[in-house]
Amino acid sequence: MQMITVLRNNYEYISNPIHNKLKDNQLSLMADKLRDQLMLKNGDLDVIMSTIQAMIRWMDSAPITTRNERFVHDQLCRMSDTIQKGNNIIPVNIEPTKIEKTKKILISHSSKDKKYCDALLQLLRRIGIDDEKIIYTSNPATGIPLGRKIFQYLKEQFKDDLYVLYVFSDDYFDSPATLNEMGATWVTSSHYLAVAVPGFNYDNKKFLNCAVEHDEFVGQVTDPVRINQLKNELTEFFDINLAEAKWVDILAEYLNAVKD
Repeated sequence: MQMITVLRNNYEYISNPIHNKLKDNQLSLMADKLRDQLMLKNGDLDVIMSTIQAMIRWMDSAPITTRNERFVHDQLCRMSDTIQKGNNIIPVNIEPTKIEKTKKILISHSSKDKKYCDALLQLLRRIGIDDEKIIYTSNPATGIPLGRKIFQYLKEQFKDDLYVLYVFSDDYFDSPATLNEMGATWVTSSHYLAVAVPGFNYDNKKFLNCAVEHDEFVGQVTDPVRINQLKNELTEFFDINLAEAKWVDILAEYLNAVKD
């Protein structure tokens, strides 16, 4: 029996508890990602494995208190073991195909932090990233096209090579929508950087338990060292050749825009 078929059958046991019993939106988004891959004839085992591990880590971040939670957690661990050990199952024969993905950047933010995010948008533009490669929902030029539903549109962007810039604030962690977005992007994106707005509470429990590794998180939107790191990562990610003299002017303009 093919591995994908075995994993698909295992998933069916936990699909109902995840969506109808646990009622965790972020876990549901991850489960949707897992289901989409399992329904494909040639599902990507690497994506399946990373999604399963992300769901396990998400459940491990809070105490497991119910039988349904324990069942889902244990089933996910069994699926992970099946992939890692092979379990005497012949894997699906997937012909390698090269798919060109568009490089894009998503500014994941709370609309209440628009001042800082608008400045970040201008910085991205100034270093040479075109609007069609920027997803920033608080600006019409880079936001959700008219007539499109926000989460469906964002879900489509996850298929591209996506760099996620998280702009953390207490308002960010008070919003179910941004938390759902963070969970989904963390599962699907391997490139990200996080910054915080001034006044952010680093002891915020939702931040300490979030999907993004908080021990890797340093710096604020007003920190030139952190913003310089962002520039270095983005110029490499988008293959941009930016003159240092031009960057000095861009950074000065940006820091003036975000100062109180």
